[in-house]
Amino acid sequence: MRSYVLLLLALSIFGTSITAAQHISFNIQWGDDGMDAAQDIIETKEGNMLIAGGLSVRNTTNNYIYNGFLTLADKDGEIIWTKQYGGGMNDVLISVVEYDDAYMATGYTQSYSANGSQDVLLIKTDKNGNELWRKNFGGTGRDEGHHLLKLSDGNLLITGITDSKGAGNLDAWLLKVDTAGNLLWDETFGGTELDDAWDAVEAADGGYIFTGGTWSFATGSLDDGWIVKVDKDGKEQWRQVYGSSEDQDWFWSIEPTNDGNYVLTGVNNYINLDPRPQGLFFIKVNPDGELIWDKSFGLGQGMSGNDIKSTADGNYIIGGYRLTSTRFEFLFIKTNENGDTLWTKGVGDFQTVNHCHAVTATTEGSVIGAGRGGWSQTNNFDIMMVKVSDATSGLADEMHDQVIRQFANHLMIHTPSKGQLRVYNLQGQMLHKEDIPQGKTMFKAPLNSQGLLLVEVTLKNGETVTGKWIPLEN
Repeated sequence: MRSYVLLLLALSIFGTSITAAQHISFNIQWGDDGMDAAQDIIETKEGNMLIAGGLSVRNTTNNYIYNGFLTLADKDGEIIWTKQYGGGMNDVLISVVEYDDAYMATGYTQSYSANGSQDVLLIKTDKNGNELWRKNFGGTGRDEGHHLLKLSDGNLLITGITDSKGAGNLDAWLLKVDTAGNLLWDETFGGTELDDAWDAVEAADGGYIFTGGTWSFATGSLDDGWIVKVDKDGKEQWRQVYGSSEDQDWFWSIEPTNDGNYVLTGVNNYINLDPRPQGLFFIKVNPDGELIWDKSFGLGQGMSGNDIKSTADGNYIIGGYRLTSTRFEFLFIKTNENGDTLWTKGVGDFQTVNHCHAVTATTEGSVIGAGRGGWSQTNNFDIMMVKVSDATSGLADEMHDQVIRQFANHLMIHTPSKGQLRVYNLQGQMLHKEDIPQGKTMFKAPLNSQGLLLVEVTLKNGETVTGKWIPLEN
């Protein structure tokens, strides 16, 4: 006798939702053993993807260090080239921009610090990733660059932090440089505590607005997100602080809107480095940094917004992560211009830790995120790049035909490509795993399995369907 039919994805304990609107075009991971991560991704003029980050390698004494890297991949995720930049200590690239004949990237370097500490790093490469020159900025303390912004006057703005100068522990730092890497001016911002500049945009009056986090000007004893406006010479004009007096709050990204305002995303309610209570910070402010609306959500669900970009259809895409009962998911959220969620897409396998650090909306209408992915049981993470097409294709077409059907004591799996089936009990123990072919596969309940089981089907492109199953006795 046939039992209850479709495994409803909305009930999934795994937390992954799949709708007929989004399709994973690819989910690619690469790297060495160690902790590798992408920090930024942009679409090039040729329609390729350029990724910047840090790659863990072993030095001459067999210890792990980081090399900065740039990777160029085509729109299908095929790697064209990868180049590393480093000198035997820790060097990481965090932000990258494109020129007609070159790329420029910022981050930090220990290998090339003039004082044996850590400096802001700025490098220029040709279009094949070959290093043309590098410059570093800093003193005797910890200095690092977080974001590189191309300016309308042909120069560049670097945001970051410094404890080589300024008023306190770590201060926010802005540096304006020309395209030859010559310093035009620099300014620090903050008080006696830790203050950071992360993302930045150019304002309509020729000044700049940066965002990040501040302890010095927070409403309580923990940090708040802040927005700071400076003039074209880097002199502070105003600052606005957002957050609660009882927890940590931070803005990671800011994006100008079509109506002359700004949207920001980040993390709120981050308590004692515990991600579980936190939510995703998402607000819109006017040109003076005053709140227009607050659409923050996911409080208590372990979510963070790490990057936000405008899409060609006038909406926004947020990249970040969320914590489910079994994993950290690589997270995409698309909203309309009013901040209302249009769709959400989480990517990850059982007991994985996946974070999207940067996102780009491509000219063809898809979304590509870059970050890191790995297993929670190990300390190894790989570079992770995921492309989501905002159109019906692949597995989404199969949803109406019921990818997973439940019968009395067996499942019918119907997939458009090869994949893998995994079955778990509620304690997280894997009871069964097998590769499945394209088409229909019959699967019988594992012996001695009782009660609720969790079923996960992952396709070749990384897309996952999950659900619940209670096998019935014959």
